[in-house]
Amino acid sequence: MEKVLKHIEKLREKPESHRRRVQVLVSGGLALVILILWGVAFSINANPEVAKTENEGSTAPSPLDSIKDDLTATVEQVRDGYVILRGDN
Repeated sequence: MEKVLKHIEKLREKPESHRRRVQVLVSGGLALVILILWGVAFSINANPEVAKTENEGSTAPSPLDSIKDDLTATVEQVRDGYVILRGDN
């Protein structure tokens, strides 16, 4: 915990543009972790439509495909936010 506090103190000395970049990256990373956990939690729940398609022999999208799609969308949103933020400097 002491290392984190030292890093925060060093970050306070940096220009605001640098602090904003760090803020966007950290919040984007946390949002990504939450989104992945959320997607995994929903993919684990029994979905009647998925069970129905499995019984009929057709294949349902795998949980990994759903996570990959969510991850791709989140990365694009973070990238767009970073570009907007960088344009404000």
